[in-house]
Amino acid sequence: MPSIVVGDRSYPCTGVLTIGRGPTCDIVLPWTGGRGYIARIQAQVTVDATGVAFRDLSDDGSFINDQWICNRTVTLADGDRIRIGVHELVFVV
Repeated sequence: MPSIVVGDRSYPCTGVLTIGRGPTCDIVLPWTGGRGYIARIQAQVTVDATGVAFRDLSDDGSFINDQWICNRTVTLADGDRIRIGVHELVFVV
């Protein structure tokens, strides 16, 4: 099953996952101030029949494999590295 890995935790991708600093997000990433702002709801990961998509919802953007994306959607592939603020997440199939 496709998952988002953060450190030693794995979050299965089913339906829609939200990522951000807000307490209601499925994956909560703390923002400690300084560099790398994180929005309350930074992004969504959506699973459907065509694959797994990452949608950035923020004004500051996120990075997929060191490519900056902001307010747009990209299809994830196995091993893609997602950087939000100072946090690195990895998409695995």
